[in-house]
Amino acid sequence: MIGHTTPRLFYAVNGHVKYKNFDLTVVGTGRAFYDLALTNEWFWNGWGDNNYSTFTQNNIGGASPRLTYYKVNNNFVGSNFWLQDGSFFKIQNVELGYNLPEKVTQLIGGRLIRIYARGANLLTISKVKDVDPESISSGVDRYPLFRTFSGGIKINF
Repeated sequence: MIGHTTPRLFYAVNGHVKYKNFDLTVVGTGRAFYDLALTNEWFWNGWGDNNYSTFTQNNIGGASPRLTYYKVNNNFVGSNFWLQDGSFFKIQNVELGYNLPEKVTQLIGGRLIRIYARGANLLTISKVKDVDPESISSGVDRYPLFRTFSGGIKINF
């Protein structure tokens, strides 16, 4: 067996801070102690000679294997060449909110007016470059894991 492709640690961080009428919530998740096999179309070379993958085109002169699919002694032999430390930490959700003072909310007959901004999939810390370590085929041959931003106003009467 070469490598460990199942994470041996799953973890999450959840933080909530309030100061006066402001509040901030941050949720992050991560995986650690496993190897990620870089095995998607981004890294693979096409069939035949001189058919370069996007990864290889961006790393000419690097340590990529010889570009051929013809019968060669070292082709298609299992190795750890395409294994990389797959550990990552991702900030999944961040929400910043502000509750308007009661004086303002009472002017419209409400109990609470909250203004907030929210972001999802904001930051990933990982040694894996060019692809998302949570789903290495996202954005390559599947829909990507989108970074989203939203905001709103919540009024309670």
